[in-house]
Amino acid sequence: MIFAISFFAGLTAGQAPAKITYDQHVLPFLMEKCGNCHSSDKKRGGLIVTNFAKIMEGGSSGAVIKAGDPDKSPLYTTMAHKVEPFMPPMAPKVADDKIELVRAWISAGAPENSGSKTLAAAPKANIGLASIVRGRPAGPPPMPAKPLAQEPFVKARRANAVLAVSSSPWAPLVAVGGQKQVLLYNGDTQDFLGALSYPEGLPTVIKFSRNGSLILVAGGRGSSLGRAVIYNVATGERVTTVGADTDTILAADISPDQSLVAISGPGKMLRIYTTSDGKLLHEIKKHTDWITSLEFSPDGVLLATGDRSSGLVVWEAFTGREYFNLRGHTASVTEVSWRQDSNILLSSSEDGTIRQWEMENGTQVRSWAGHGGGTLGARYGMDGRIVSAGRDKLVKLWDGNGAAQRSFEAMPDLALRATLTHDGTRVVAGDWTGQVAVFASADGKRLGELSANPPGLSERVDLLAKAVASRQVTADAAAKAEKATRDALAASTAELAASQKQQQDFPALIKQAQDLMAKSKTDADMLLAQLSAQQSQVASRDLVMREMSQSLLKFQDSAKKAPADAGLAQAAQLTNVYIANISKERQAHAASVAETTAKVPVAQKAMTDAQVRGTQMTQAMAALPKRVEALQANIKALTARLPAEAAANQQAQALLKQAIDSLARAKSFQVSASAAKP
Repeated sequence: MIFAISFFAGLTAGQAPAKITYDQHVLPFLMEKCGNCHSSDKKRGGLIVTNFAKIMEGGSSGAVIKAGDPDKSPLYTTMAHKVEPFMPPMAPKVADDKIELVRAWISAGAPENSGSKTLAAAPKANIGLASIVRGRPAGPPPMPAKPLAQEPFVKARRANAVLAVSSSPWAPLVAVGGQKQVLLYNGDTQDFLGALSYPEGLPTVIKFSRNGSLILVAGGRGSSLGRAVIYNVATGERVTTVGADTDTILAADISPDQSLVAISGPGKMLRIYTTSDGKLLHEIKKHTDWITSLEFSPDGVLLATGDRSSGLVVWEAFTGREYFNLRGHTASVTEVSWRQDSNILLSSSEDGTIRQWEMENGTQVRSWAGHGGGTLGARYGMDGRIVSAGRDKLVKLWDGNGAAQRSFEAMPDLALRATLTHDGTRVVAGDWTGQVAVFASADGKRLGELSANPPGLSERVDLLAKAVASRQVTADAAAKAEKATRDALAASTAELAASQKQQQDFPALIKQAQDLMAKSKTDADMLLAQLSAQQSQVASRDLVMREMSQSLLKFQDSAKKAPADAGLAQAAQLTNVYIANISKERQAHAASVAETTAKVPVAQKAMTDAQVRGTQMTQAMAALPKRVEALQANIKALTARLPAEAAANQQAQALLKQAIDSLARAKSFQVSASAAKP
């Protein structure tokens, strides 16, 4: 099954099959609610609503219907109680579904019956530029300057297939097509900025103007209505509506000078309108099948269109003349995109290929296989790279020459559209299930999702509160991990410095230990020698005392036997005195022995301690190089790990701040909405 059939098959699901007309839908309601006062019988205020020609003429106060612009149509604004006098007077406001019926009918161009042509709407302002500005416009990039609608205009059970995703060329602004609305997000923070109402139906095309100040939204309801609407990015207001068709629009773009809008679709007709007055400038019938994609070149000179039967044509934008008929694709052309210099046209196809065409001779520059089963979209980013999506559920990133850079995580179903954000840092892609994923282009990491069916403000506040709590846990863990690594790095660095200093100091310390060992050994040896000498002195005194004691006994015995011999008594007395002196000497030497004996264990322990200390220092010095090497390896590993942890912490803190800020904004919107209630 070719791309266009599957791509647009879901457009009519759940939609009214018939065109809203005055005769069939609006007249019965007006006759019931307004006929008593505004019929040909009464004509209050000069207004007749029961006749198509008369209601289009208006009343005494002027026209009541501005085709294509309900907000400038008093019939709608008074009925919706937007402008006084409220209608019907002195009666309750009519049912919302009836008000919506009138609004949709006027938005569709106020057709009289199913065979009528819808009327073109006049623009609210002249949005054409005096000249095309190439490159970044002066001043800050256009972003919503005031709060947009925070409650989605439609809340469905599930999101539709994402047929349209677009990124502002200069600002972090991403637009996603939803049901009867366009959802705007901050591409950097993924913050929901608000919704733009597109009551015409389902957006199939979203394009930012080349200067980023406008958003073109086109689509509608299958077999019923096709409409292109231009919004002001800063205010969110509908600037103008362009073109009208009885079938949904499949392809549209606004020219770089904002003077032209081109639209097309199942009718196979290319129509180019002027934005100044909404008039049809060119109506070109060349394609033989549905036109599925079109785009003006950045210089505004050319316009490319591709169709469901592989047709690819380049036109002169202002004359509508055919410039090139490019042949090469063998199946539906799904998207066309221009390089910023306007010299190369990119095209993708259900034949699986992505092709580049040069505009000097209209020849193919290169072709490569994009996606198996079919390439459903391919676009240039502002940096010249290319992002593509395909039936293989993949989104891929290529350089400007078609060299593959990265494939991202597979989408749940067919990847329909993808775009690079303004700075090329993110890829936003939508799929058939309605999922819109955001990837980092640098590493392919999935950063989050943008909802094509966002919750209401109250539910969003609850979800954001949970996100804050979850991100707080993540941020605390990331901060703790970084701190632990920094602390470990500081400790290892300090230990390494100490170890390296030890390496420098160890030789001197070991010499000191060796000197201490030698000195302690010398001291111990000297004490042992001293002790031995002292012990010898004691022993010699003991020997003398024994010998003198024996002599004393002999003298005493001889003196007893020879009492008259005074010499013997005197000798005994002298011997006794000598023994006493020797005893004193012996006691002195014995005391020295005891003192020295006590010192020997101390000296021996000091010697042993010095030897142990010397051995330990020698061993430590031998082990120190390995310790230094281990510390250096640890420091290297910690240093290598720290940037990633610091980045993770920084990202976690940033995501936490984003969630906190988003929650604060949502709460402020909630407060404002509550205060606005009567």
